[in-house]
Amino acid sequence: MNKKLLFLGFFTLILVNSIFALGISPSIHRADFEPNLELQYEFRVMANQDQEIEIYAAGDLKEYVKFSKTNFVGKNSFVANINLPEKLDRPGKHVLLIGVREIAQSASGVGVSVVVQAPIVIRVPYPGEYAELAFDMRNTNVDEKITYDLTVYSRGDQSIDTNPIIEIYDLSDNKVEELNLGSKKILNQDSFNFVGNLVNEYGAGDYRAVSIVDYVAGIAKAEKGFRVGHLFVDVNEFSNEALKLGIQPFSIEIESFWNDPIENIFAEVYISKDSEAVIDFLTPSITLNSWQKNSIVGYMDTSNLDYGTYDVRIVLNYGEKTEIEGKMKIVREKDNRFIYYIIGVFVLLIVLYFWRKRKNPVVKLVKKNGKK
Repeated sequence: MNKKLLFLGFFTLILVNSIFALGISPSIHRADFEPNLELQYEFRVMANQDQEIEIYAAGDLKEYVKFSKTNFVGKNSFVANINLPEKLDRPGKHVLLIGVREIAQSASGVGVSVVVQAPIVIRVPYPGEYAELAFDMRNTNVDEKITYDLTVYSRGDQSIDTNPIIEIYDLSDNKVEELNLGSKKILNQDSFNFVGNLVNEYGAGDYRAVSIVDYVAGIAKAEKGFRVGHLFVDVNEFSNEALKLGIQPFSIEIESFWNDPIENIFAEVYISKDSEAVIDFLTPSITLNSWQKNSIVGYMDTSNLDYGTYDVRIVLNYGEKTEIEGKMKIVREKDNRFIYYIIGVFVLLIVLYFWRKRKNPVVKLVKKNGKK
């Protein structure tokens, strides 16, 4: 068993060292297709000085690639020369993978292959008009502007005339606004970025924005959800049970509905029974980033409390206040004596079993020279 574990550890060490030692840069290239286009990209390989490296191409268009070198040892660089054909039938993205790999031999003779790849994305125009969209709506706060960012790409071999609009919907799918971004002619293989601000009259909550670009050959759509925040921190849940064992933790999970950090958030906790206060304490303060959930933990002494249910009031302070009420139980520690008894009996039986084997060994009869 020890030898197997030693081998596994050695094997893992080789693999981890190899992975962290091998890399390729830059990580990605992009190009638009043109007939007989010639492309040349230089790649740098990070490797240990004794690593044997092999260069290869995979994926789309690999048959059009030639390398300045196909193998070397240690850190080095190489050039990938790509000579594209007169025509490519399939429009859209073609992903060519430029890879480097190392085949290492361990002391046991097991080969470990480590591979790193860098993609080259070549876009082939669609016939006629074709549009693709990149769309973003940024979270904001009440009374602050809402920023939209829409990029329209002309991916066809013809230009497109566009008139983009953005529709805003609430959670009930009611349209609350429609914004016309104006008309724009976009040449083939070109793009245009529509960016601006909306006047925020929606109120706090979650919304859905749909961008629609209508052109002669079709319609392109993209959708993005966004949130309008207000300065509010909610209490999602808190400890509803505690043991009667002295100092006990009391955890409160809180959530921010604000699009900026909120600092110095702390809670006042009041515990009472039959309208009589029995415990109150403060929690440490924390900071919540925008829309973040986290927990704050305070501590209370339960040694003088009776078993049963208590009233809890939590006041969350963060410039504003959030106040909630609930219940908490003081409970007994679970009795594990029966489990300990079963475990003890089981251990005792094992000890007795091996003790009896030691006291009464099996006697084997061995024949020697024909006699027992």
